[in-house]
Amino acid sequence: MLQLEETDDKYTLQGKVECDKCGGTGLYVGIAEKNGSAVICMCCNGTGNVNLKKEYKKFKSLKEKKNVKRVFKNSGGYILSSEDTQTEKGNIITFSKYGCTYKEWLEGKIPKPIESLHCPCIHTNQNMQNPKHKAYKLYIEKCHNSLSFTISDCKHFKNKEECWKRYHQLNRKEKIDSILKEK
Repeated sequence: MLQLEETDDKYTLQGKVECDKCGGTGLYVGIAEKNGSAVICMCCNGTGNVNLKKEYKKFKSLKEKKNVKRVFKNSGGYILSSEDTQTEKGNIITFSKYGCTYKEWLEGKIPKPIESLHCPCIHTNQNMQNPKHKAYKLYIEKCHNSLSFTISDCKHFKNKEECWKRYHQLNRKEKIDSILKEK
């Protein structure tokens, strides 16, 4: 029987569970065991079960993350900085316009997308492919037939500002529809 113990600071879960190394059989068959041979599982000593004891710290509140100045939703595969950065080609990436400060994030602000680097599809971790996503229509309109092996090869990627404009239109429309339903 699995037991859960609770203290002021932690939860402890313990009990007898199926050995995940042998699948509860007590026997192990690997690359050295041939023609129907097996060895006794060294993790459970042939019993098919192990005693589990796992401790978890209770969550009380967010802890401070030292040395963080800016927060972004994701990197989209790019190296990020809290400061504006000049690339080797001389382009300036204005990271200060995107994301939000750490203080703002702690106050509940949602980081602004890095529109100069990402397209909406990258920003949403390709979740726009889900029909329930607010920008699914954009995925169907632009991305669905345009993606090749990588997103940056999309024929619309060079004009991603148009995709962002449509993304924001769809996002605003959903917010307005939500407000109207509440009334």
